Amino acid sequence: SSIQRSSASVPAMVQTRSKRAAAKRVSAAYCWCAYITALAAITVVALVLEPPPSLQGRPLLLGLVYDVAATLVVYAFSLFADNS
Repeated sequence: SSIQRSSASVPAMVQTRSKRAAAKRVSAAYCWCAYITALAAITVVALVLEPPPSLQGRPLLLGLVYDVAATLVVYAFSLFADNS
């Protein structure tokens, strides 16, 4: 019976979330700006900052650093737009 109660409440939660999300839409230009800025952050990290010796010769870990930089930029745009 607890499974039936929880499955019945899921559509209501999804519907509530989608109504809130619809009220907080951002423009496509804002999204493009976020992703272009994220790409710029990757470029800055890759070209300007010297990788520490522990990451030299480790492309997967270096890629992880670039990914984290881009993710932080996109997340900051999301917070700024109150759309997180």
